[in-house]
Amino acid sequence: VAQVCQEIVIIRAGEICFQGYIQGLIEQAKGFIWMTSDPDALKSIEPARIISSQQSETEVKIRYLGQPIADSMTVSPTLEDAYLFRLSNAG
Repeated sequence: VAQVCQEIVIIRAGEICFQGYIQGLIEQAKGFIWMTSDPDALKSIEPARIISSQQSETEVKIRYLGQPIADSMTVSPTLEDAYLFRLSNAG
C-alpha cells in the first residue's frame, strides 16, 4: 500500500476511523508497539495484541501492541503495526 498511495482510509464497523497520510497513521502508533524476547511474556499478552513472533535457535522475538511488559522495548511502527493499532481498542 505504501508504495502505491500516500493517503489511506481505514473503516471499522462501517465508520471511518482514520483518513489521512500514511506517515500520520504511523506516528499515531509510536510508543504502542513493543518487542520482547521473554518467552514467558506470551502468557501476559492477549493473543489479539500479538503482531508477530519469530523464533530462532536461541530466542523468540514477540512484537505486540499495547503497554510494555517485563524486558520489552519500544520499536518503530510499520504500516501494518499502525493499521492493527488503529483497528484495536488502543487506537
